[in-house]
Amino acid sequence: MGKVTLSAIGLSPQEGTVVNVVANLLVALDHSVKVLDSGDMTGDIVLIGHASEAGRTALGNLDKGQRAVLFVDNEGEISGYPMLIRPVRVQTLRDLLVDLVPRIPTQAKAVTPVQPSSRPSIKPATATAATEHPDTLFYLLLDAALNHTLLRINNGEHAVVHIHGPTQCIYTQVDGAGLEQMSKLAPEALQVQKLAESDFMRATKGISLTRLHDVIWLAERHGSHGALLSGHSIDVPVRLKVWPKFNSRHVRPDYLKLAALLSKQPLTLRTLAEISGVTLPHVIDFYNASVAFGVIEKMETAPVVTPPLKPSASSGLLGKIARRLALKRD
Repeated sequence: MGKVTLSAIGLSPQEGTVVNVVANLLVALDHSVKVLDSGDMTGDIVLIGHASEAGRTALGNLDKGQRAVLFVDNEGEISGYPMLIRPVRVQTLRDLLVDLVPRIPTQAKAVTPVQPSSRPSIKPATATAATEHPDTLFYLLLDAALNHTLLRINNGEHAVVHIHGPTQCIYTQVDGAGLEQMSKLAPEALQVQKLAESDFMRATKGISLTRLHDVIWLAERHGSHGALLSGHSIDVPVRLKVWPKFNSRHVRPDYLKLAALLSKQPLTLRTLAEISGVTLPHVIDFYNASVAFGVIEKMETAPVVTPPLKPSASSGLLGKIARRLALKRD
């Protein structure tokens, strides 16, 4: 079977964004789906905003074989079609479409525990003189994002987090306080499993979705240890292609300074730490998270940047006053 096409008729711009996000999620999970251009009514599945005139017209002109999903303000508007109550959320639409859109057959993967030795990509580089990182929540988030893995993490007390690396989405019913507590736990307190895609979809059905950047800065504050990602160096110039997505509630204030400096010119992490005054371990933690977001670019060369010298007392205002007093005494 070819791609299942989706038409979006009479939806708000926000709902159109939700449709595109869900389509990308399904594609990442090997579902064959494509969103048609706005106003194109030829889709296999037509997502209709029933309150709009365009939506009501589309509903009355469905071809045989087309399936409709209605976005409605209340359940009593109409019957006979699958309905989603507004506001329509990503996970709600995803759960509905996953049963309607076929998956491309893939070889099933067994559900196996993830051993620390199976994560070579997050061992620290020798240049940092750091020890190998522990598998805290922060590094598990990095691992899933960088290696496109699907992970299930729990603390042994019914607090479960599912991480979908390919789309950098997190499914969990754990609140912010619970996530903060999980990010503080020692590695031995966390149980980790790598999931096959089918198992991941079943496990996350109906669970709220959030984005990686909403959690990673929180996890970084408690579970990072300045261990540079394997294959990276503190002495290779890098720059920010775009700013990483910051969660203002949890991000360290120093990271705004680092982002500003690294977006202006390529710098090595060692130089970045020197000119910013931020400790090298925190520079590395910022860099690791930025790599996971895909916003870092390695550069072959970088300009020679000398850390600014602190002004001496004799060159400041007090120095000028002292010199004037000395002249008057003479």
